[in-house]
This record gives sequence, C-alpha cells and structure tokens, in this order.
Amino acid sequence: MIVKVRFIGTGGQGNVLAAHVLGDAAVRSGYNAVQTSMYSAQVRGAPTRADVIISDEEIFDIRAEDPDYLVAMSQDAVMAFRNLKPRVVVAEEHILNIPYECEKIHKIHAIKISKELGSISVQNMVFLGFLIRVMRVIDIKVVEESIRDIVSPKWVEIDVKALRRGWDAAGNSV
Repeated sequence: MIVKVRFIGTGGQGNVLAAHVLGDAAVRSGYNAVQTSMYSAQVRGAPTRADVIISDEEIFDIRAEDPDYLVAMSQDAVMAFRNLKPRVVVAEEHILNIPYECEKIHKIHAIKISKELGSISVQNMVFLGFLIRVMRVIDIKVVEESIRDIVSPKWVEIDVKALRRGWDAAGNSV
C-alpha cells in the first residue's frame, strides 16, 4: 500500500503543519512516511504545498506529483497547482473552479467550522480530520496524539476539536 497526499493552500493556512501531523501519525501507526513542503519566502499569501507519502513498504520516491488525495484550501493554490492529477479532492466549499479530472470531489465548510470554533487558524485541522476519515488509513486517536506532541500547547485543545469537527463533517461522505 502506498498513499500520496498533497495539501495546497496559501501561506499562513497551515498546510505544512497538517502534513507534519499526518506524517507523524502515519509513523506512529507503523507505516513508513515522508513529508516534504514547498513555500515562498513570502510568509503569507503565496501558494504553498506540503506532501506526505505513507507506505507499508520502503519509500524511494518522495514526489507526490499525482496524489491519491489532494486537500485544496484556496482557489489561488488550486490555480497554481492546476496540472495535478489527483484521485480524490477535498476542497474548501467556496472553491468554485476545480480543474482536476478525478474520481471524487468532497467539499467541506472548513472556514465556517473553524470560525465557529473561534479561530480561522484551525481550518488546517478541520481539513485533516475530514481527510483521515475519507482515507481510512490512520485512526483519529493517533492523529490526536500527534497533535498533542507537535502543536504548541496553547493550540492543542482547539486543534483537536477542529480535527474532530472535520472528521464528523466527513461522516456522510464516506
């Protein structure tokens, strides 16, 4: 089994952190995992990507150019990375132009959910919760452990809540 995931967004949306948490949770679950990222020197606003490859075998290629799962957090990022060929897309509800030919597109109100929780900054964990439920590879409790060990203590509680809300939102999609 090999699963390739790419998170795309704009700087400041937390896709690199979401990928880090996912990669860590994969290793805790007994898989091999690699995580890579690409972002601009511009701290906020520029297109960013973060890739995670999860496998039960050794990983020799760290590229996730045609990911199994693509998590799209912004329209600008979708346009910047429009040449991908994902199998499944998880996208923010407000993204209208999704140029990918894929098997399935899931839409989620990640921004709305994160605002309900009190911070737009947790939308990355809403996306991650949705993704792990759709993927069916890693248990949510393991992802929660990774959050507790990786994320700043002041964000742990709200990030775990955001993860759970994303998981719940995916309930009807799987």
